[in-house]
Amino acid sequence: MMGRADYYAGLPRKRMGSGCLLWDEGKRILLVKPTYKPGWEIPGGVVEADESPRAACERELVEELGLRRRVGRLLVFEYNEGVGEKTESLMFIF
Repeated sequence: MMGRADYYAGLPRKRMGSGCLLWDEGKRILLVKPTYKPGWEIPGGVVEADESPRAACERELVEELGLRRRVGRLLVFEYNEGVGEKTESLMFIF
C-alpha cells in the first residue's frame, strides 16, 4: 500500500512565475529589459520552493528594481503548456 509521503512525492510538479503590473499617474506601465534574454517584460520571476506567488512577486520587485512594496490583489493567472525544454507552468500577475 502506498503511503501518504509516496503519494505526494509522485504528484506532478509545475513551474510557477509571478509578476507585477506597475503604472504611473500617466497610466504608463513599467517594463524591464532583462539582460539574459530578448524582449521586455513586466517585473517578476520564478516562484521558489516553499514561496507563495505573492511573496515571490514582492521579492522580485526588490531584486529587479530595489522597490519594497506590498503588491495588490491577484489580477490573473495563466496556464502555459510545456514547449521544448520548458515544462508546463502557472503564471500569476498581481
